[in-house]
Parts: sequence; C-alpha cells; structure tokens
Amino acid sequence: MRVFTLSSYAAGSRPSTLIELLRRRGEEKPGGLAYRLLADAEEDEGSITYGEVCRRAQAIAAHLQTLHATGERALLLYPPGLDYVAAFFGCLFAGVVAVPAYPPRLNRNLSRLEAIGSDAGATLALTTGALASRVKLLSEHSPVWQDTLALLAGRGNDGRGQGSGHKR
Repeated sequence: MRVFTLSSYAAGSRPSTLIELLRRRGEEKPGGLAYRLLADAEEDEGSITYGEVCRRAQAIAAHLQTLHATGERALLLYPPGLDYVAAFFGCLFAGVVAVPAYPPRLNRNLSRLEAIGSDAGATLALTTGALASRVKLLSEHSPVWQDTLALLAGRGNDGRGQGSGHKR
C-alpha cells in the first residue's frame, strides 16, 4: 500500500487546499481508500474511496450551486458517517460554509438547532433522506426556520440525486 503525503508531490505541484488535495487524489487514485467507518475499534461499518468522495461531493456542490448558495452557511444534520464526509466536502467544493450539528432526535424540540442555525446565519440544511422528513416536520413548527431553509436530502446512502430545495 502506498501512502500519500504532501511530501509525495513535487514542491511546485503541492495542493494548497483540502479541495485540491481531494481532487488530485480522486484523479490519481480513485479506487484508493479515503475513509473507513469503524463501529468500534475493529468492526468495519463501511468505507469510501477517493473517487466516490469526489463524485458525491461534486454532486452535492452542483446542487448547492443551482441554489446560488456560494458564501451561504449550511447546517449539516448528519449522524457520524460517510454521508457527512460527502456533504462536508460538497460544501467546500461549492464555497458553502459547513456548520456541523447533530440531527434532531425524536421527541425533542428544535431549540438547540434553532440557536445553532441562528448564530451561524444558516440558510440551508443538508441531511440524509432518512432524516429529511423529521427535520422538515420539525422545521414547519418553528417560526425561526419557516421559509428560510432549503432542505437538501440525499436519496439513499449513496448520496446520488440531491433533493430539491429553495433558498430565501
């Protein structure tokens, strides 16, 4: 197994940003392991290659750009996992400021997320397809979030096909 480090690149061709590094790894080593999710110290729960991260992140970024979201702030409402990784990089690709927050739990109100969203000035929320309906339902009862958030939800765990949304 070959390990890439920044010193692996010639001095003039070193990536200067995280996005440049991910793009380059996606091009040079698309099948290389980018992230592995472990349930505990030993149990492998999933993994994603550099090529997959790039494809998923670019799909999310493209959708964010259709919303003219560059420069906006987006709540990332994901449980820990590979979907979060793709959404985080998607925000970086699109020039959107990612604001990570744990998704709402059942039987809890939105006051914690309202405070985070308000403090950050978030105008978007990204989440998984499985959590989208819960977040949407809760946000409908929140005067702070009505008509201010576009909700983008991945369809399934592969992150392909971002849901529709609108921006205030």
